[in-house]
Amino acid sequence: MKVLLIEDRKWSSWEEMTEALLSHKEIELSFCDSNQATNVLRHFPVDVCVIDACTGSDRQTITTALARKIKEFYKGTMIAVSAIPYSRIPLLRAGCTYCCSKGNLPKILILLASLLAAKKQPPRVIAGDIFSPAV
Repeated sequence: MKVLLIEDRKWSSWEEMTEALLSHKEIELSFCDSNQATNVLRHFPVDVCVIDACTGSDRQTITTALARKIKEFYKGTMIAVSAIPYSRIPLLRAGCTYCCSKGNLPKILILLASLLAAKKQPPRVIAGDIFSPAV
């Protein structure tokens, strides 16, 4: 499963996330900043697009407009991530399929990879803080 993580700087939980995914060779992580996101998604196959809800050096730039723009042409799974639950809601409304905390992202990616490998549809509700806007 190819995953594109759109974020402008590494999170404090970055090492934990990458360590949690080390044994899962079926998950290929790629990274880009918000300025490169649409170009990367248009030219490279990606199964899951993960969007950090807040970007910029001051972490005050909300990525809702970016999520809307991506949703116009990208039909894969989109996950909004933020340590702040209310920051995820605008991205769900903009077209993200799921949302979760940054700490839960590895678990969600592992679950989605296993469902993709088994050719099963992901559930509408995956875990307590991960949900579909349709729920």
